[in-house]
Amino acid sequence: MVDFEIVTAVTPHLILSPGPATLTDIDELYGAGVRWIVDCRAEFDDAPLLAQHPDVAYLWNPTQDDGSPKPASWFEAGYQFAKPHLDAGEPGDPHCAAEINRGPSMTYFLLRRHWSLDPAAAEKAIRDVRPQVGIRYKLDADVAIAQLR
Repeated sequence: MVDFEIVTAVTPHLILSPGPATLTDIDELYGAGVRWIVDCRAEFDDAPLLAQHPDVAYLWNPTQDDGSPKPASWFEAGYQFAKPHLDAGEPGDPHCAAEINRGPSMTYFLLRRHWSLDPAAAEKAIRDVRPQVGIRYKLDADVAIAQLR
């Protein structure tokens, strides 16, 4: 079950949550308003769980949390999927397993790419609601932002 004490809103349109593992978790995310998901986990795919919620848009954008550099294409795939939902004001959840590195790194990228936040403001928005994050791939996100300009 998703622990909603650690599901946190970074903005009205971006939440951070640990990756769901059960249909109950998906039901709870849906009940919390989530209408799109970018799943960054290589070790789990939410698609079977989302069969009960076909109105939740979903992108499986897997990568390992292995410390290796993440390419601009990984970040940009998440953004291109999320952009129409962000434009429409639909709440979404870019997540990973523990919501420490991959999900927060994707969230950081979305904050920078969609809302043009500077690096310090994007990181602060995340750490204000989830101080324990690592955002391990933040520098890779910054490189991606520079490459995509």
